[in-house]
Amino acid sequence: MSEAGRADVVARAATAAMVFFRTGREQLFLALSDDALDPGRAPTFRAVRRGEPVYAPSAGTIRDPALSPHRLGDGYWYVLHTRLSGEGVSYNSATGPVLGFLRSRNLVDWEPVGTGMLAVGAVRFTHCWAPKWFVDRDDGIHVIFSAATGPDHAPTPFGFFEMHPLTDDPAGAWSPPRPLTGRLPVDRLDAYLVREDDGRYACVYKNRVTHTLELAHAPALHGPYAVTAAWDHWGLQEGPVLLRLADRRWRLFFDWPDNTPENYRFADSTGRDLAATRWLGPRGEWGLVDAGGQELRHGTIVALEADDAAVVRDAIAASDSVGGQPS
Repeated sequence: MSEAGRADVVARAATAAMVFFRTGREQLFLALSDDALDPGRAPTFRAVRRGEPVYAPSAGTIRDPALSPHRLGDGYWYVLHTRLSGEGVSYNSATGPVLGFLRSRNLVDWEPVGTGMLAVGAVRFTHCWAPKWFVDRDDGIHVIFSAATGPDHAPTPFGFFEMHPLTDDPAGAWSPPRPLTGRLPVDRLDAYLVREDDGRYACVYKNRVTHTLELAHAPALHGPYAVTAAWDHWGLQEGPVLLRLADRRWRLFFDWPDNTPENYRFADSTGRDLAATRWLGPRGEWGLVDAGGQELRHGTIVALEADDAAVVRDAIAASDSVGGQPS
């Protein structure tokens, strides 16, 4: 199936999967929803394994987990994430030129890929954070991540970079990182890319100067980007995700860190053109069931085709039957 055809299928899918981490529990968590793409309903999610993680690393942390938009060429789903060296390290601690790297055949049972790290191929990077997958209907899978070259514990401007696997095996060779260019804020984070119906590339991200979300458009993947919208009237925002609803409008999910416990919000577009649409929201009258009262952080949400949703639900049932212990 072509990437465009796949996008149309998943836009109509009933089930969506969310991976996320929690403040104080920087591990990999999973939740499912049957209405995340339903334009007539507020989304609801149910955390699997009774709110316990599906993967807890033996060392280091998992922050900002990014789930691949579907199984990749080798039949696995992949997660890339910000990998800090240990619990309790500073938010600004350097990660080095690597991202954390996991894979799974069912979203429940996870294993590290190789050493559990993907080298981004640029040794000058001291910080590599907040990766996100992007499917381009023209040339397939990409990863967009934020990176900086400043010293540990110092205020560090972040820029956006793109990489992509060079073969059907994501555990193999990757391209060198290329920057996304244009008139973007000098310090930015949490990029999430989509394609508009007219072919433009749209990037929603956190402006680290204002700590609010902005939208930029470009005629090509690597730019040049120009800011087309800002949501600075919504309060502090970060970790955005854009999904197509079943009627082809957009739903924007994001962290709202100044409004705990309603710390995760969504807003629906009134039209299909992201630069021109009005937004209904933000709203936050929803949350994870059985979340244990802990803060949800940086969810990545992916629509599942029916066959894949069945695989995931079977794995959840099998895990629950044997006690649901994390990997």
